[in-house]
Amino acid sequence: MTAESYDLWFRRKVQEALDDKSPRITHEEVMARSAARINEVLKRRVKDDTK
Repeated sequence: MTAESYDLWFRRKVQEALDDKSPRITHEEVMARSAARINEVLKRRVKDDTK
């Protein structure tokens, strides 16, 4: 992939994101969901380690 083709691809992806009409999710919500998911994985690991 050339620098020019990458630049074109990147610009298209950015424009797609800008044009997307899906409901927006705030940064805080993304971080809260991520933290919850990480905590669940950690809890499962602790359970598995105690077996």
